[in-house]
Amino acid sequence: MNLVQLLKHNPMQKSMYVSGINGYKLINKLVSRSAVTATSHAQPENQNDPIKPFKDMPGPKGLPFVGSLWDLYKNKGYYYNRSHELFTFYSQQYGSIYKCRIGSVNMVYVSTPEDATKVFQAEGQYANRGKMLPMVVYREQSKKPKGVLIGEDEDWRVSRSVMDKKLMKMKDIKAYSGRMNDVITDLIHFIERKKVNDNLNGEITNLKECIYKWSFESKYFII
Repeated sequence: MNLVQLLKHNPMQKSMYVSGINGYKLINKLVSRSAVTATSHAQPENQNDPIKPFKDMPGPKGLPFVGSLWDLYKNKGYYYNRSHELFTFYSQQYGSIYKCRIGSVNMVYVSTPEDATKVFQAEGQYANRGKMLPMVVYREQSKKPKGVLIGEDEDWRVSRSVMDKKLMKMKDIKAYSGRMNDVITDLIHFIERKKVNDNLNGEITNLKECIYKWSFESKYFII
């Protein structure tokens, strides 16, 4: 099943798989535009260009079954912790909008702030990050609500609306914004020290672990 078919059967998946498009119109627009950006970044977009199928969108061919997953792990996993470098390389090769298959999942990547903005604008009423099956199975078997993290559609909206009432009002934000700023400042200082200690020309090892720690501490102060 390609991306267009996937969205046709489950429109809520568009924010997970596509880089912004208001229904099929946005996807088709990206498909047409991607063919332009892959050949010439200077060529203007023609609104009357014929709609092209998803298969015509440029992108790495990948390998059977695993797609481009191998690119992340080859050369001793060089790109595993530098995936941003790999996707930057792809954008240079295929244009600012390109498709890429990781395992069995087809995705469309965008590389400009303007197109990223379109993604969020086209997200619709319900946000969707895709299923995290182990957590879904656990919650269903234990008969617990799925909440904001793994909930979908109306279940997600109900949980999110409860949180918004407490966390998104200005008077409530003022109660924890100072603590949040302290945590962010600590993260910046920690990264600066780690850059010196790691001595990798300005890079640091395991940025993801730093972000996880910041996220955990931030949630602790809010709760």
